[in-house]
Amino acid sequence: MSDLMDAIRRARAKAIVNLSNCPVCGARRIGGTGNPNGTEKAFFDCGSVFVTYGGEPIEPQVHCAGPSTLAAAHLNDELGAALAASKAGAA
Repeated sequence: MSDLMDAIRRARAKAIVNLSNCPVCGARRIGGTGNPNGTEKAFFDCGSVFVTYGGEPIEPQVHCAGPSTLAAAHLNDELGAALAASKAGAA
């Protein structure tokens, strides 16, 4: 492995190790795993998991539910307001 590739692998692994909160919603880190080949995983209270495999780019292995939960709540609020307005207009 070239020195550059090894440096990239180590940097990506270190980035995962250093995560203390979910980079999407800010939930706290609840654990992690790693091994000498540069595979690192970080587990967060929101359910998300971020990983790098042997120096590959960091990716979400399990996506954070935070944005989806927020979007669903927003849609429900909009629907509730529309239904309330419709009900008021019918009265």
